[in-house]
Amino acid sequence: MKTQRFPPGRIFLIGVLAACFLRLFVFDAVRISGDSMQPVLKNGRRVLVNKLAWGFRLPLTRHYIVRWAEPEAGDIAVFLHNGTFTVKRCAATAGMTLAFSDKNGYSITAGKQSIPLSKEQYGKLSVLFGPQSEHKGKLPPGTAFMLGDNGAASVDSRDYGPVYTDSFCGKVILAGK
Repeated sequence: MKTQRFPPGRIFLIGVLAACFLRLFVFDAVRISGDSMQPVLKNGRRVLVNKLAWGFRLPLTRHYIVRWAEPEAGDIAVFLHNGTFTVKRCAATAGMTLAFSDKNGYSITAGKQSIPLSKEQYGKLSVLFGPQSEHKGKLPPGTAFMLGDNGAASVDSRDYGPVYTDSFCGKVILAGK
């Protein structure tokens, strides 16, 4: 009985196609740029991103073909903000209540977490809920409130407001060196 051998060129081509498929649809690697996610993710560190964490997206678009989950508080996500890939932690998701206060300094409460705000950040965010000294409101459907772990070095939802989850590219699942 004779065994059939595949030519090396065909094996190489299958390997390249499989790698392209995985990169386009399943996983991606992103390099952290900046200090906003320290101490968990340091500047220059590479992370592996699961593109299928929340659904199957049409490649190179923001459209999900099938969505089977939504981001949860605590997830670290990669998303597009102003044309740049951004890595932040999800502090609150759609339907969760955000409470803004200017008593004893400026702060926002998302779930059980109280997050300090600058006067400028408070002014930008309080516009969403009206000009009172205390504001409460639910995050709209399809949005999340994203924060850097290092608040002093982070430009995040405190500065630009909630992020649309359709702009999410995937969930960080592994951090390398």
